[in-house]
Amino acid sequence: MKPYLYFTAVVVLWATTPAIVQRVYAEQISPLFLLAVTASLATATLLAASYLTGRWRQAVSWTGREWAAAVGMGLLGIAGYNTLYYLAFRYGAPDEVNAINYLWPVFMVLLSGPILGERHTRWTWAGLAVSFVGAAGILTGWRWRAPTVEGLPAYGFAASGAVCWALFSVLGKRMRHDKLTAVAFYNLVAAVLFGAALAATGVDRWPGAQTWALLIFLGAIVDGVAYVLWFEALAGGPVAVFGNLVFVTPFLALLYLRVFSAVPFRPGVWISLALIVTGALISLHKKIRR
Repeated sequence: MKPYLYFTAVVVLWATTPAIVQRVYAEQISPLFLLAVTASLATATLLAASYLTGRWRQAVSWTGREWAAAVGMGLLGIAGYNTLYYLAFRYGAPDEVNAINYLWPVFMVLLSGPILGERHTRWTWAGLAVSFVGAAGILTGWRWRAPTVEGLPAYGFAASGAVCWALFSVLGKRMRHDKLTAVAFYNLVAAVLFGAALAATGVDRWPGAQTWALLIFLGAIVDGVAYVLWFEALAGGPVAVFGNLVFVTPFLALLYLRVFSAVPFRPGVWISLALIVTGALISLHKKIRR
């Protein structure tokens, strides 16, 4: 039961990201500043929690290989994914970038076979396909367009980012480190990289008090606590089920935008939700066989 509670908390928290980022960017805050600050806040929050709970002592016994793996995970899932994701937005339309980015649950289920040994039925893949169409419909407003040559860099960055996050999630399920301490170090790697880049380029604009409050929530809770809960959920539950159910996130994100920013629902949003729920039910029809 706990993995599903953790997963629910993750979806509720992750869905706040678009609304928060929209408010932050409205104040002309740079993406690099956003990345550096949120990674630093996530690091500080999780390291403090690790110290207060005594879990940090487990890291003392890590071997050199385990420390190298922690650095690699930080480069892959925090620094790598976020960099590719934001680069994609620079070169392509946001709706297309988001739709391609949401291929990561499909990649995650695909990678769980060779890496984790999980076996999936045709129902799993059918459910993922239906849910992905519903999520893509939400993100694009059902305005499908043929790929353009100009958009190829954005598609490449978004797809690469999706693979990074999928691999990061699957490897994180396999790793035996304490989740709280491990995610703290993953964020530390990203914070060092983003912080160095920000120091080299300088800060063009500092946020106001309200924006700082949003950044603290985004960094400490959404990019910190929720990441730990994500790995705790994966550790106790099947990848395929969570990979399918996570497609609810863009719908909930749209709901947050509607409530807090008065952003109108896109056309076909209820059709999209119906497809996401249908896909989840199809996937759950047959559970994973091990």
